[in-house]
Amino acid sequence: MEELAVRHLYAADYEVSRSWQLVKWCLKQGADEWTISQRPDRRYRSGFLPRFEEATALYHLSPAERRQLTAKTEYLFIRSTPLWRLNSASLAVLQEFLPEGLFSSPGGRGSILEDPTFYRKGKFMLGVVSHENEGIVHVSARECDLLTAEGFVLRPFGAMVGY
Repeated sequence: MEELAVRHLYAADYEVSRSWQLVKWCLKQGADEWTISQRPDRRYRSGFLPRFEEATALYHLSPAERRQLTAKTEYLFIRSTPLWRLNSASLAVLQEFLPEGLFSSPGGRGSILEDPTFYRKGKFMLGVVSHENEGIVHVSARECDLLTAEGFVLRPFGAMVGY
């Protein structure tokens, strides 16, 4: 099995459309699931979460143990996680609910969703910590080279987010 590399992403390096191109790249490389954190907020009593749940219901999968980038304690990085199937249709729905791109933060344009994370065969591949404006890709060295060749900015270190 090929060893995987951790590379860091910064929101400042990714315009909205470019952030979604990164997710599409992951999809082409075999990413097949995604999750996102939902932050209920009384300011958004407009039915945002019910609209999100209805729009994504077709893609909903059973929860499973998955690695995440945030945790209340160091022992909870791998935990039961709500999941959705990743395909071009579910990605289009996700884009509607994160209009500011992959690095959207709660409060921006009405979204109360944060920390989108993508998995390939149950393993972490790409994730963002929205309030830190940082993310991580966890892919092979060959895939890092492919990403760099395609103009995606990957950094060796992060300021706030680790893996």
